[in-house]
Amino acid sequence: MTTDPAGIITDVNKQMEALTGCTRDELIGAPFKNYFTDPGRAEASIKQVLREKKITNYELTARAWDGKTTVVSFNATTFYDRDRKLQGVFAAARDVTERKRLDQALEEQNVELKRARAAAEKANLAKSAFLSSMSHELRSPLNAILGFAQLIIPIPRRPHPPRRPASIRFSTRMVSAGADQRNPRSRADRVRKTCAVARAHVAGRSHARMPGHDRAAGAKARPHNDLPPIRSPLLCRCDRTRLKQVLINLLSNAIKYNQPNGTVAVAVDRASGAPEHTRVSVKDTGAGLPPDMLLQAFSAVQPSRTREKLY
Repeated sequence: MTTDPAGIITDVNKQMEALTGCTRDELIGAPFKNYFTDPGRAEASIKQVLREKKITNYELTARAWDGKTTVVSFNATTFYDRDRKLQGVFAAARDVTERKRLDQALEEQNVELKRARAAAEKANLAKSAFLSSMSHELRSPLNAILGFAQLIIPIPRRPHPPRRPASIRFSTRMVSAGADQRNPRSRADRVRKTCAVARAHVAGRSHARMPGHDRAAGAKARPHNDLPPIRSPLLCRCDRTRLKQVLINLLSNAIKYNQPNGTVAVAVDRASGAPEHTRVSVKDTGAGLPPDMLLQAFSAVQPSRTREKLY
């Protein structure tokens, strides 16, 4: 198709007739912009060709007399007579309707994939957070139940405690541990005493073989206190149950992943440079963490197989 500098059609070929549904005589003399869904953009394309001498891959949507639309991409350039006088614009277009349809379908599919991926990642994070939270929330009450249950089970060369009073006492504590609720209560607590309680709880069963776990590596690892004498008691405002739960988790892991004849040390002291803070540390003689996993140790959520290694 050709137009004069004002954008009036001066000639067309058979394909332009088929595209518009009009005859050559009907098209010649008509404004170029009249055969597109966006006349302003069509007119701007002619002006751009006159200004820049050419245009490449300019997309417009052609509209036939019966309403059918076709997306076209055209290249255009100016043309002149033998005296180099501007005659108008020569444009050649190709039908890209199918390509645009496929591009749109692909874009919509990518959007859906992104949504599905985001939903899956959100669900996976929620599941990991739930499993991580429940793992630690259940560990303390289950440890208490397991620890006292082991005391009830007869062991050779150990005198049996009186059945009835002990059973009542242990059962009461089991129920109390099993009914533990996640409602933190902040109050002043003697940290050293809580550490001693947690250490005694874990030490009482550190030699036992847990169902489903190989405790051979830490079979002889026993926690001990490394508590230097301090004149004033170390008090900390905290939830005593939660503090004990954290300590039992740390001590249990330190024993479980220790080496034969290993040791576990619990230390409590004033935090260096912050005397208003109390520092509690648990140190064991196990293999520890490889350098490339140190940063993951304090992540909020860890995949289950990685979390097992971090212990």
